[in-house]
Amino acid sequence: MWDLAVGHFDLSNGALHYNDITQPLDVRGENLRVQLAYNQLTRDYKGLLSLQPLYVVKGRATPVVFTLTVPVALERDQISVKDATISTPLSNVKVTASLGNLKQPETKASVTGTIAVADLNNLGNLSLVNDSVLSQVAIDADAKVASDSITVQKLHVALGGSRIDASGVARDATGKGVLDFTSDLKLQELSRLTRPPQKLTGDVNIAGTTKFDGKLLELEKLRVRGFGGELTGEARLENFARYQASGKLNGFNLQAVEQRVGLKPLPYDGTIGGGFQADGDLNAPSGGLEAKVNLQIAAGKRLCRCRAG
Repeated sequence: MWDLAVGHFDLSNGALHYNDITQPLDVRGENLRVQLAYNQLTRDYKGLLSLQPLYVVKGRATPVVFTLTVPVALERDQISVKDATISTPLSNVKVTASLGNLKQPETKASVTGTIAVADLNNLGNLSLVNDSVLSQVAIDADAKVASDSITVQKLHVALGGSRIDASGVARDATGKGVLDFTSDLKLQELSRLTRPPQKLTGDVNIAGTTKFDGKLLELEKLRVRGFGGELTGEARLENFARYQASGKLNGFNLQAVEQRVGLKPLPYDGTIGGGFQADGDLNAPSGGLEAKVNLQIAAGKRLCRCRAG
């Protein structure tokens, strides 16, 4: 039996770095406990790591207080964690994972649970509105990581009536990735999170396929359905600078769009359709945008009532 207890530890003046973004990070923990016991029959170690409370402060004075409980098993060629929990008074996430074949490591992980919008606000310096319908973000994900590949078997994120689902190979042995995604967005609910000046309503469905090889990001088979119409198209971004986009619009009703985005109704109605193409460079002044648009408006039932002067 191996038993380790640490009453208190601090990580001060830390930082998280992602691309060109740096976020300060301070961590303070108490009551760290690690217990391991050897089983003569199975010839492995089983134990528990627990930490309560764990205070995480990211660039602000309001800390998020976590409780961490990790059941662990150390076998001859595998390390596994089953139903580890990361929780706060408002959030609860469970993680089951394994690291096998230690000579050529392969990690499998499953994450399920809910994260409170209030905790996201405190961790990310956000100011999202927290109400009874939009108080929890649900997560359900399965992934596998090998030495030369990352496979996302399932990724499901939901908030209120909105959801995003994705799956595919995030990176293969050649460094390329392909992910399919689909989403259903409840605009009225989501707009309540940020309280935009224009009130949005209606449902939007977005689906497509993303490809990435380290330099070229492509969006294929894009389909956006909402506001009474459909947009189909594709886009590409090379070296995070040069971009191209093209697509077609079909059946977008002016009256429906006006209502969904909270605009004052125009004195006429119609349906928009046609194509567009855009090219540019994010490093150029004003994005170096060059665009070609060919749209037609078919007259609707509502007509303009004009008076000659």
